[in-house]
Amino acid sequence: MDEPAQQFLNRICGALAIAPDGGTPAAMLVERSERAALLVTAAADAAVLLIASGADALPDNSTVRSCWFDLTARDAPEIVGIVKGLHREVIFVGGPDIPLDPRRPTALDNYGVTFGQVLLDGTLKLAEGQVVPGLDRAVARALTGPSPTAEALRAAERAGERDLGEEGRFSLDGTPWGVAGIAVAIALLWFLEVLWGASESTQTLARMGGNRGEWVFAGEWWRLLAAGWLHSGIRHAVGNLYGLLLLGILLEKLVGTWRFLLLYGVSIAGSELLAAVVGPEQLGIGASGGVFGVMGALFVLSFRSDGLPRLERKAVAIHSGVYLAYNLLASLLPGVGMAAHLGGLATGALLAATGVLTLRMPRPWALFDGHVWLERTLAVLAVGSLGLHAAALGLAWQQGRPWDLESVEVERVTIPGTDLSCDLPRGMAKRHAVRQLGEWTAHGYGDPWVDPVLVEVSVLGRESVPEGQALAAQIELDRQDFVAHPPKDRKALQPPEVVTVGGRPWVFLDLESTDGEHLPRWFGYVGKSAVDVEVSLAPDSDDDWTEDPERWVRGVRGG
Repeated sequence: MDEPAQQFLNRICGALAIAPDGGTPAAMLVERSERAALLVTAAADAAVLLIASGADALPDNSTVRSCWFDLTARDAPEIVGIVKGLHREVIFVGGPDIPLDPRRPTALDNYGVTFGQVLLDGTLKLAEGQVVPGLDRAVARALTGPSPTAEALRAAERAGERDLGEEGRFSLDGTPWGVAGIAVAIALLWFLEVLWGASESTQTLARMGGNRGEWVFAGEWWRLLAAGWLHSGIRHAVGNLYGLLLLGILLEKLVGTWRFLLLYGVSIAGSELLAAVVGPEQLGIGASGGVFGVMGALFVLSFRSDGLPRLERKAVAIHSGVYLAYNLLASLLPGVGMAAHLGGLATGALLAATGVLTLRMPRPWALFDGHVWLERTLAVLAVGSLGLHAAALGLAWQQGRPWDLESVEVERVTIPGTDLSCDLPRGMAKRHAVRQLGEWTAHGYGDPWVDPVLVEVSVLGRESVPEGQALAAQIELDRQDFVAHPPKDRKALQPPEVVTVGGRPWVFLDLESTDGEHLPRWFGYVGKSAVDVEVSLAPDSDDDWTEDPERWVRGVRGG
C-alpha cells in the first residue's frame, strides 16, 4: 500500500467525519485501520468502506472482505446490526484509474454493494452516481486542507461509535400506560357529560368544572385543573385524543410514564391559567392545553442532546413541528382557545428547554441508568398531580352538582323584603341578584353559565290587591295596556292574553329577545304585591326544563 494513499485516506476521513464549522459532519467514522475506514452517512442510509489502494491495482475481493470483517468485528453488536442493514458503498482511495463493474462480486452479504474510487488528483468516480453525501466536498478539502491529527481522528471515531451505538440501542418498546390512562379518563368524563345533561351544554360543562377567569379569581381554583378533562362534543374529544395518541405515546416512551404524566398535568394548569387571565369572561374546556404541552416538549427535546439520539432528532423535529404548526394555525379559527393552546405550549416547552423534564433521565441508548431516588420522587409528584386533578374534579362536582340537570327538583325560597315565596330549581337561590327598576324591585335567580333556566321576579308593593271580579277587571286593563305599550327590546310572538295559572289570572306575554332567546313572561297580583315573572330558557336546555315554564309562576305565593 502506498503511503500517499494512506495519508489521502486519513484526509478524506477527517473531511467527512469532522465538520469544519463545528456543525453536523457528513458521516460518522465508526472504525479505522491503517489501510481502511468504515463510516456511516449522517442520515444512516449507507455504510461506506474506504480502502487505501495500491499504486498498480485495486484491492481484490479477499482484501475487501478482510477489511470489512476486520473493522466490523471491533464494534458492539448494535453497531454491527445497523451497518449490516444498510446499503454498502466500497470506495477505493488512491488507486489506479481502472473501470469499475458495479456488479463486481464481493462477500458483503451479496446485496446492496456499489463501488467507486477517488484518485490522488481528486478525481471522483462512482459506479452509480454520487451515493455518499458530501464526498465531493470532502475530497476537495482533503486536497487543500491540512491533514487531521491522530487525536482528531480518534475523537471523531469515538463520536461516531457513540452516536451509532445510541441509535442501535434506541428503542421505544413498552406500553404507554400514562397515555392510555388519560385517554380512558377523557372518554369516561365525556360519557358523564352526556349522562348529566349534554356534552355540548354550557351548563353541564360549567357545573363539571369548566374554566372561567372570573370564577377562578373569586376562589374557585379547582377549575384550572378540572377544565382540562372536559370536552364540548364528540368531535372535540376525538380531536384531542388523536393528538394525544399521535405525539403523547412517543413522548411517554422517551421520558417515561411519570415524567410524562407530570408534564401533562402541569401543562393543563399552565394553559388554563393563561386562558383565565386573557379571557376571564369565557368558558374554557378541553385537553388541548395538555396536548400542546406534549407538542412543545417533544419539539424542544428534538434539539437537546440529552433528549434523543442525534440521528432521531431531525425526524422528531419535523414530525412534531409540522403538527404543531398546523394546530397553531387552527387555533386562529373563531371559538378556539388560542390562549389555552399557547399556555400549554409554553409550559411544555419550558419544562423541556430548562432540562427539568430530562433531569437525570434514564436513557438506555446512552448506557445511563438514571437515579432510582429521582424516579421515585417523580412518581410521587406525578401521582400527587393526578390526585390534585381528581380532587379538583370532585370539588367542581360537589359545588356544581351537574347531576341536578337530569331532572328539575325544586325548593321553596322566600323572596327577601317581601311577603312572597316561590319555587326554584334546587341550589339556584344562592345565585341571587337584586336590581332596582324604578319603583319595582327585580329579584334575579340563576346564572346563565350554570343554569338552563333563569327566573326574574319583579315585585311592586301595594296597600291592597284586587280580588274576585275586581282582579279580573284589573288584569284585563293590564292586558290592554301591554297591547298599547309592548315591552321594549322584545319581539311579541303572539298578542298578550289572559291565562289562569295556579287558580289566579295573569297576563301572559310570549316574547323573544333580539338574539332569539325565548322569554315567556307573566304579570299578575299575589299577596300584597304586583308581580312580574320573566323566565329565560337556554336554547340547549333539556325538555324537562323547558316544557312547562308556567311551573315557576304557579310557585309564586303570598305570605
